[in-house]
Amino acid sequence: MPEPSESDGEVTRLLRDASSGKHEASSLLYVAVERQLRAMAGKRLRNERPDAEVQETVLVNDAFMNLVGSGKGIEWSNRKQFFVLAARNMRQMLVDTARRRGAQKRGGPDSRRADLDIEQLLAAGPSAAGDELLDIHEALEQLAESEPRKAEFVEMRYFGGYTIREIAELSAVSESLVKQDLTAARRLLRKLLELP
Repeated sequence: MPEPSESDGEVTRLLRDASSGKHEASSLLYVAVERQLRAMAGKRLRNERPDAEVQETVLVNDAFMNLVGSGKGIEWSNRKQFFVLAARNMRQMLVDTARRRGAQKRGGPDSRRADLDIEQLLAAGPSAAGDELLDIHEALEQLAESEPRKAEFVEMRYFGGYTIREIAELSAVSESLVKQDLTAARRLLRKLLELP
C-alpha cells in the first residue's frame, strides 16, 4: 500500500484544517492522499466491467469530497481514520451502484458461491460482482454492529489493502491481535454469508 507523501502528523493537521474550511489545506491534503486513494479505488474497480458506471477518478474525487468537502465537520484523529472512512465510502458508492443496476438479494445461499471460501470472497470484495458485493456489504454491516474492531480490520485488510503490520501500527495493537481478530472475523462472516 503506497504511503502518503506527508507524515502522519501533517496529514492529520491538513485534515483538521480542511474540515474547518481552509481551502488551501484541502488542496494540499488531496495531493498528500491522492496516490493512496487511487490505489484503493483501483483495487475496488479491478474486475469491473469496462463500461462500469463508476470510474477510478470519480470514485477518488467523490470519496474525498464526501469526507473533506461535505461540511460534515468530522473531528479527525489521524490518517488511519481518514483511510478507513474512505474505504467505507468507496464501498458504499459501489454498493449503491450495484443496487441501481438492479441486483437482487437472494433468499438463500448462492449456489455460484458454494465453492468459494471466505478468503476468496473477501479477496474479491472490492471488485466483486453486484450480488456478491451487496452480500459482503450487508455481512460487514452486521459484523460492525457486534464486533466493530473486527469489521474495521476486515475493511482495512481487504478493502483498504493494508498489511497486518500496517493495521497493527495504525491501530496501536499487536500484530497477533490483528491476526486473531481477522481469523475470528472470517469465521463470523462465513456464518453471516452462509458459506461452508
